[in-house]
Amino acid sequence: MKVLLVDLNLPSPFDNEELVDHHDELNLLKLLQYNLRKKRSLRTRGFSMNFELVYAMGDLDGLTNDEKTLTFNSDVILTYPTDIKISYTHSCIVISCYASPYGITIVDLETKKFKKQLMTDKNPSYLCVEENYDGKKDALIFVCDETKSLTKYDLNALMNPLLPDVIDAKSIKHIWKYEFIQCPQGVTARNGQIYACCSMNNMIEVLDSSTGSLLDTISLKCSPYGIDFSTRGDYLIVSTSEEEGIVILSRNETRWKRLEQKNECHFHELEAPYALVFDRIANHLIVADDRNTLSIFTLDGTLVKKFTPKNLVIDQTYGVCVNEFTGELLLCDHSKNRVLFFK
Repeated sequence: MKVLLVDLNLPSPFDNEELVDHHDELNLLKLLQYNLRKKRSLRTRGFSMNFELVYAMGDLDGLTNDEKTLTFNSDVILTYPTDIKISYTHSCIVISCYASPYGITIVDLETKKFKKQLMTDKNPSYLCVEENYDGKKDALIFVCDETKSLTKYDLNALMNPLLPDVIDAKSIKHIWKYEFIQCPQGVTARNGQIYACCSMNNMIEVLDSSTGSLLDTISLKCSPYGIDFSTRGDYLIVSTSEEEGIVILSRNETRWKRLEQKNECHFHELEAPYALVFDRIANHLIVADDRNTLSIFTLDGTLVKKFTPKNLVIDQTYGVCVNEFTGELLLCDHSKNRVLFFK
């Protein structure tokens, strides 16, 4: 009888360019090691609300390390980073760069080192990582403002170590491409459906995740920008530049219905809250607005904490996300060409 001893702490095979032949026994064994290690890694950390700046990537101008707690990374060049998302399945961070000829930059989730760049149509903006879209791999869905389009790719195919570091999107077969009518904005995914904001005509378009075909539209009285689901998916949370600040929708048997805000709700105090994320571990809504302020709410609009940096100006934030392994809050500092990590 043959017994194999498996070291679960070996590096990921996706980080090793020599592991490209999946028919090789050693490669398959290391793939098993990687998957088993990932399964035992629980995503259990919500954002602590301490707002301690611990890491900065991109342009570091104006940042200091007086507290000796901040790590700098200027090796990754970011040009107007707009949105940021995490793929836990493929252990990477995906960043859209609005004015970069390379479009989308992908870095390693743990080391933050550069992995890939994807040359897209001009002006990629909002992103969505659809987890386990085919039962085992993640998909990358992104908006391009120039073509007013939404395109879906297999993220595993983009991360193929046989491909060059810089990939022309046209050389990789996409799963589907959907042409918008007006001003595409934030995107999210749930239960085989894609929800995409259209700010010009005040609606959210609902697409079939498999085909990209239009299934439904959700009409609003305001222009939607950021979008996310609550932990269990029973609420759809939308940011708007209108007076309401945040709109929350709940679904009955057939339609999404807007919830009325209570008198003690603080959502209306936000100013142009383009970026939002729902912290699924802490059950908090995290919002960045144009006042250089990050606000944390419960779903009923109760303000839990507000943070305005004293020695740091965060200008034009359109994308935020939470690392559910580390509890870090990742934020695109758009006009400063950098991404900031808070714990």
